[in-house]
Amino acid sequence: FLFSKEHSVLLIVLQSRCLSNDAFHAAPAEFAAALARIRVHVKEGGALVFDLPNPGPRNPGPFLRERFFDERVGEACEVWETLEAESDPRLWERVWEYRWASGRRARETMRRWEYSEREVRAALAAAGFRVDALAGDFTGGAFGGASLRQVWKVSPVGAAVNPEIGHAIAREAA
Repeated sequence: FLFSKEHSVLLIVLQSRCLSNDAFHAAPAEFAAALARIRVHVKEGGALVFDLPNPGPRNPGPFLRERFFDERVGEACEVWETLEAESDPRLWERVWEYRWASGRRARETMRRWEYSEREVRAALAAAGFRVDALAGDFTGGAFGGASLRQVWKVSPVGAAVNPEIGHAIAREAA
């Protein structure tokens, strides 16, 4: 993890700017362990803000995700996305196909776990966080079944837990 134990912070915001825009892609044990490790570094009175995809019906695609001009090769490129369900309904594989104007193509894949509100609340409580707010987007929009995102603001409560507890937390939540 990026922080050593002698550092503590008032606010951690986890939001990535990649195509998936997810803070956590991890399997259940790693997700719970990450929350426990992060908890060690959040000061009393501090907060953690992060976003996750909200599980629900997905367009399996392919669909056009993005168009951009690739300056490295000097031509236009389209990114087409396909979602493929895995054996666990919470696990998806995203496939991005890059299609350049010249006809060149490349593929990239990423496995992504999705968690229900109930599962996230359980992992947060076990890691020593209380939920301050849950929104459906970063503008503070209402969270609900149709929301594409889960945007969480949480604060530490009680003593930090042992980060190794994450694997036990995941087993209990399953």
